[in-house]
Amino acid sequence: MKYVLLLVWIGFIGYALLLSPDMPGPDPYLKSLITLQSDEPSLLAMFTLLGLFPLFYAGLLLYLWQTRRPVETV
Repeated sequence: MKYVLLLVWIGFIGYALLLSPDMPGPDPYLKSLITLQSDEPSLLAMFTLLGLFPLFYAGLLLYLWQTRRPVETV
């Protein structure tokens, strides 16, 4: 199963690098979000939270992984 997931990710990266349509230049809208200079504060907040949710989830998984107990066999 993990090899299938790896192949899917490689496919996504390959599509993004090789088959996606070319842009004439840098996207000014994305640049304003990355530099935190956006005109819309709600969009900027959502863009920032999209980076914090995986960080929180990874911390939660690591905490739960350390506190788990092995199943006792009878």
